Amino acid sequence: YDSFQSQGQGRAAYGGRGGGSGGGGGSVATKDVEGRWAALFCNPNDFWDNRSTKRNPKAPDFKHKETGDALWITSRDTPAWVESSLKELDMNKQVDFKSLLGSQQQQPGGAGGMDPPQQQQQQQGGGNPEEIPF
Repeated sequence: YDSFQSQGQGRAAYGGRGGGSGGGGGSVATKDVEGRWAALFCNPNDFWDNRSTKRNPKAPDFKHKETGDALWITSRDTPAWVESSLKELDMNKQVDFKSLLGSQQQQPGGAGGMDPPQQQQQQQGGGNPEEIPF
């Protein structure tokens, strides 16, 4: 247990420096890196995506917002499946962003998405006074 704890704990085992794997055999560190990549794809909002804003190429591509765990795409410990999963994640982000913009632009005339006859009726004060305008 003590040898596992010394290998598995601390920043070095998480690739915290040098962008590579931690010491201690590699298998524990590799499994840990794979688990952190899986966590990124399960909960991408829990990570900072630094790819487009990196000033230093040695800086991590992703960093967990709470734990500070860092991930590098070009690390030798990065699993092969990460590249295709990142492409899918990026495509999903683009779709979500476009749908968000589309829902804001679909409100014609700024009247909450009402058709022109409904807008005209509301402006004229007509309609049933018992109706609740939603």
